[in-house]
Amino acid sequence: MFYRSAYPETTPDITGNRISVELSPLTDWFAVEDGERLLDVPGTFASKSTFSVALKIFATSYTTFSFILSLVSTEDWDIYFGGMTGISLTLSVIYVWLSLTNSMKGVEQPRRLEKVSMWTRFQWFFFHFALHVSFLSTSLWWTTVYDENVKLTLENVSVHGGTLLTLLLEGFLGNRIPIHWYYWWLTGLPMSVVFVGFTYLFTGLEMGSPDYEESDLIYEYFDWKNDTMWAGIRSAIVVLVISPLVQTLIFCLSLFGRRHVDERAKWKSSHSMTQEQNRHTSSHETSSEEAA
Repeated sequence: MFYRSAYPETTPDITGNRISVELSPLTDWFAVEDGERLLDVPGTFASKSTFSVALKIFATSYTTFSFILSLVSTEDWDIYFGGMTGISLTLSVIYVWLSLTNSMKGVEQPRRLEKVSMWTRFQWFFFHFALHVSFLSTSLWWTTVYDENVKLTLENVSVHGGTLLTLLLEGFLGNRIPIHWYYWWLTGLPMSVVFVGFTYLFTGLEMGSPDYEESDLIYEYFDWKNDTMWAGIRSAIVVLVISPLVQTLIFCLSLFGRRHVDERAKWKSSHSMTQEQNRHTSSHETSSEEAA
């Protein structure tokens, strides 16, 4: 590794300038700089410790199992990959396999102002995308679908809770992937808009609800036919309140335990090597003079 991780787990300083950078969509999406510090990229995305690799193998197995179980259990193939659950599981499976692959093959530490590799960018992007959508999917299912008439099964608990917990453990404990707030502009905002748009289109298509008998609603609280005003208000709350709150939550969670490198360690190591070379050269010259 190019730098030595003298301070492997640190929390970035939060200043006014840092907050303005985090909120701005016009920034470097995959910068290796984290404020004034530099991310330890191998430790952040592709740790090879026994614990991290074991956790990644478990997360990959469990998430893939949940995805297959959900596919086998669904009776609505025509809308599965258009719903929040199908999208969140698909993104989660892509992420965990990318993460495990990166740990197996290893990643290099970029220098300051350099970019992380393309594979690492994919891993970074899919982690945030999967985590954000999983939060939305899980919270919406438990608040708008689940009630006393819904039977809890291995499938719906695994899909609406177990996968989210696995992503959190793998991404913030096995890895230490930083989530920036400005990622919301790239994934959170478009996904929440697509979601409310899907609830509107689904109602108009009159395909029949997968959860409610004699209904065209995919979610009871988004009744665009009979309660358009409240459906619009709730959609605005999802896009402008719930999704930003989810982004703020995962941003705050990612602040703890980030792995940075200490560039001073590189300078000290280089400086020590230079001094050692100078001493060796001086000693050699002295010996030559004595021999003469």
